[in-house]
Amino acid sequence: MLLAFLLVVGVVFSERNIWIFISLRSYRLTSYRFYFLIGLINNLDQLLINLIYDILSEDFRLNLANCSIFLCKSRLFFTAILDLIYFSAACLSTIDQYLLTWQNVSLRRYSQIEWPHRIVIVRILILCIHDLIKIIKMNRLFFIRMYGWISILIDCNRVNFEIFLLRNCGK
Repeated sequence: MLLAFLLVVGVVFSERNIWIFISLRSYRLTSYRFYFLIGLINNLDQLLINLIYDILSEDFRLNLANCSIFLCKSRLFFTAILDLIYFSAACLSTIDQYLLTWQNVSLRRYSQIEWPHRIVIVRILILCIHDLIKIIKMNRLFFIRMYGWISILIDCNRVNFEIFLLRNCGK
């Protein structure tokens, strides 16, 4: 019940923040605020994916990871992608703000509103291709539970250790 409450409150306030960033003209004119908008939309997506999965697991006792390896891997994929998109948007916003205050005019022109759309699309495509290849290659997964909320994912095909903030996923 608490997770459902968190989902409703999180969705309402996330949509409110997104509406503010979209509706005010001053927020649409600068490119670094566009990156903040990408971060807000990303936070809403992450909230929806993870809390709906947790509500199904905790409240309805329906573990989707045990039903299908596709559902388990898709949650890993979206969690990794959404985390990286958020950090990318924060870094790009900082770089854009730095370029905006640069004295060199030729570098300042890269801080226009036309560039962020292209940069975000290219960055999301690169992240999706990178993580999709990594998730597809994982055949045998072992999950070691630590502290109840951090799981270490060990890929047996390659010696590769990655930490995901997930619940125990898989068999």
